[in-house]
Amino acid sequence: MSVNPLLGRRYTSTFEVSKDKVQEYITLFNEGNPFYQLIPQSTPAEFTVPPAFVVVYLFQVATQLFADPVFQSQARCVLHGEQNVEFENVVKLGDTIDTTMTIGNITSKRSREGHSQEVVELHFVSCNQHQEVVTRATTILILRDDVGDE
Repeated sequence: MSVNPLLGRRYTSTFEVSKDKVQEYITLFNEGNPFYQLIPQSTPAEFTVPPAFVVVYLFQVATQLFADPVFQSQARCVLHGEQNVEFENVVKLGDTIDTTMTIGNITSKRSREGHSQEVVELHFVSCNQHQEVVTRATTILILRDDVGDE
């Protein structure tokens, strides 16, 4: 198992922060904050989206990695290890978010049971339509090869 050929590879996506998408997010996650109930009468300039909405545009670009033939051929079991997000500017309705995800460090390790696994760092930078960085994030994925082993 090795996804080393992916090291340094970049993936990009563009996401439009629309009222519909934010409303779907708020409904899906049952966001109870009364502030977010104001979205129907808000104008884009006055409505800041929930901070956790970041997962929507980060996941959009990450799906490109999951569809990559190299990744698919090597990743039998994918675990989400950890995630760190730094918020640099607010995201508002009407923003266009461009995200670049870069495959960072890839480390091979052995589990306690002796199974091979790779730890993959994903680095994200998201900018709005004014080229201002809105978020930086790092996600750690653990790829294991022991699925189905007894």
